[in-house]
Amino acid sequence: MSLQQSIPGSNAPPFVVGVTGGGLYNSGFDYNSAAVLKDALPDSFHRQGKPIIKILKVTENLPAEYYPSRKLIQGLWAGNLSMYDPTEESNDSPQVRLMIHLGMRTKEPNYCFETFARRDGYIHPDNLGKLPNPGDYDTGGYFDGCPEELRPDVDVEAAGKVAHELLPNHKMRVSSNAGHNLCEWFFYTSLAEGYKRGAPLNVAFVHVPPGRSKEDLETGVEVLEAYIGALVSQIEAKSEA
Repeated sequence: MSLQQSIPGSNAPPFVVGVTGGGLYNSGFDYNSAAVLKDALPDSFHRQGKPIIKILKVTENLPAEYYPSRKLIQGLWAGNLSMYDPTEESNDSPQVRLMIHLGMRTKEPNYCFETFARRDGYIHPDNLGKLPNPGDYDTGGYFDGCPEELRPDVDVEAAGKVAHELLPNHKMRVSSNAGHNLCEWFFYTSLAEGYKRGAPLNVAFVHVPPGRSKEDLETGVEVLEAYIGALVSQIEAKSEA
């Protein structure tokens, strides 16, 4: 079924957003709330008078491993739709216009909207006991030509403000420190993929609290709907300018 046909009575194509979750890591938790929240998201968010926001959820969570996660992120940027939903027909060719990466922050009560990611200084081994390869930073390496910091093209602070105004009783904040761990590595790697391709860096990273109760998930869905909606509105405004 084409994505256009999924909107009753409308010829307007949806705005397509890809969402990733995170796999298990050495946190003392036997789950990752980012993956649980990703799976709890609806297939779409409806907006009054505007095209719906179609949510494509990546079926495989980003593993807590530097290089396997990079391979998965590269596949997303290459437009491999089977990574989101194996039932999507390739001839529909929906364009993912915004990528949302979710990660769990175990001691954080807020939903954190990350503003930038760093290339260097990762000292925490992954689940395989490995660190990034120093050769990635050499001439001809994976990060050759990429700046020390990368920021999304979307305005994270403005979108966070919109989300907070819509949901003043929910805990959320704009963050200037993504943790210098695997989550930030995911964020930087995704931004770097777009940077190297010369594509718009319509990428966002959200750290979510560790809760996974029904109430926690309902709150998380509300926060993400508000935040994603604000980001989508920014991108739409740019394309119409």
